[in-house]
Amino acid sequence: TGREVVRNFDQRHTLYLDLTYRPSSRWRLNLAWQYHTGWPVTPARIERVSGPDGIVQYQTIYGDLNTERYPAYHSLDLKLIRYFDTARGRVSLFLECVNFYNRKNVKNYFYEDERARNGAVVFIKKADYWLPRLPSIGVSWEF
Repeated sequence: TGREVVRNFDQRHTLYLDLTYRPSSRWRLNLAWQYHTGWPVTPARIERVSGPDGIVQYQTIYGDLNTERYPAYHSLDLKLIRYFDTARGRVSLFLECVNFYNRKNVKNYFYEDERARNGAVVFIKKADYWLPRLPSIGVSWEF
């Protein structure tokens, strides 16, 4: 029996807001905010398996393809630009900050093994995240 499977980057709801403020021809401030519902993910768990020789192994068991979702993603980026007109073109100095409010947006999940007090191996589900707050500065020259 077939079933519908959503694509890996399915976003049921997406919203982009972009605001630019220009107090003069020399300055520009840009704010860009984005939100989207979480992308699909295939559920997984770690199981302990004993082989016929008694050796214990651990294997990943996957659920149905793309039946769960990561948490919603959102981020605010800021960019401040100062323009300088010169005889040889236009120079722009900018200060930028990606993910300004430092949101921990989940990129993927993984399992890390740890020893319990009784010596048993337990697997803890953990998350990898997209970039944290990332400031940068730069210069560009248009000629």
